[in-house]
Amino acid sequence: MKTVIVSFGHSDVTLPLLKYYNKNYHNILDLIFCFSLNKKRESLLDFENTEINTGFLSNELVKSIIGTEISGYLGGISRIKFYIFKNLKLRSFRNILLAINLSRLLKKYDIIHFNGSNSVLPVLIFILRNKKLVFTIHDLVTHSGEDEKRNIMSHVSDYIIYSKFPVILQNKSDFNYVYNKYPLKKNKFYFIPFGVLDIYRLYDDGNDSTCKSDILFFGRISPYKGLEYLLDALFELKRKKNKIKTIIAGSGALYFDPNKINDPDITFINRYITNKELVNLIKGTKIVVCPYTDATQSGVIMTAYAFNKPVIATKVGGFPESIIDEETGLLCEPKNALELNDAITKLLNEPGKSVNYELNINRFENESIFAWDKITESYNNLYKNYFENNYI
Repeated sequence: MKTVIVSFGHSDVTLPLLKYYNKNYHNILDLIFCFSLNKKRESLLDFENTEINTGFLSNELVKSIIGTEISGYLGGISRIKFYIFKNLKLRSFRNILLAINLSRLLKKYDIIHFNGSNSVLPVLIFILRNKKLVFTIHDLVTHSGEDEKRNIMSHVSDYIIYSKFPVILQNKSDFNYVYNKYPLKKNKFYFIPFGVLDIYRLYDDGNDSTCKSDILFFGRISPYKGLEYLLDALFELKRKKNKIKTIIAGSGALYFDPNKINDPDITFINRYITNKELVNLIKGTKIVVCPYTDATQSGVIMTAYAFNKPVIATKVGGFPESIIDEETGLLCEPKNALELNDAITKLLNEPGKSVNYELNINRFENESIFAWDKITESYNNLYKNYFENNYI
């Protein structure tokens, strides 16, 4: 059963999956990362300063991009390829030719698993429509505040859901939605989450953090992240004479009054954060906060857990599944600065419980449905059943 994952980004999730799947199931899974000439940075991977051409990259370039840390984590990179498109445009003749070329290799596999999406996915689906395909959909709907007109993949997701092909949803909220909305197709939907992103531990130098904070918000700045509600909560805490050091780190333009962030106790790092910088920030904080107004699942939580940091998050999307309230973090209502205020106060005023949170997060990582061994078992069962039957 030759299987390949074709991943459009999501390297922080896909690389641990590759590691644990091949460890548990005899090294039979291949991985192809798809990037473009104008997008050479995503999550763990950054090769913006590397000269490349379209098509498959050489083994030497792949080795250079992956780096020694990730190569050691995986136990080698022989099963990884990189394929480069011209750009992210669907209406590109060059991209169509590149998709045809990629499909020639993909046809050699028994099962082709597309993880995420970009503009060339419709072309690949059309060419490979008679193969056994699997899809992981990350976002069923566009996040609030993002340009839905440009989100062609929402239409592709609709096609995938209506198709004969099995679909993986990584949070129970999305799974329940499609399961109930499309009862005639419910047998093709699978809930398989991703686990704690232990791969970020590669970037821990073992030294004490140089960036100390009480609260950390990290990730791309976007309206659905609800950053303004965190700032409102911090303003109220300061009004009550609470001195809380906060770091906000991530690229993206502010979409609210910038004066809200003009506070001597708030450090705003408004740029791309390297992996080592991110780990330093997480290690140095007491609490990670995700005040999102809507969400599906988030790598932020699973990255914070890799360093045993409790998370305060809102009750949206998959957050209530990945945060055990008052055990691995706290949950509050979205768009509610008062509840966020109370949650921050509660966690900061209970430093003695940090050991309990750490133990709970460790159990979550190794014993829950989010343990990588259980996740890879679910993938293997899906692949095996799909291989042995014409359709799911």
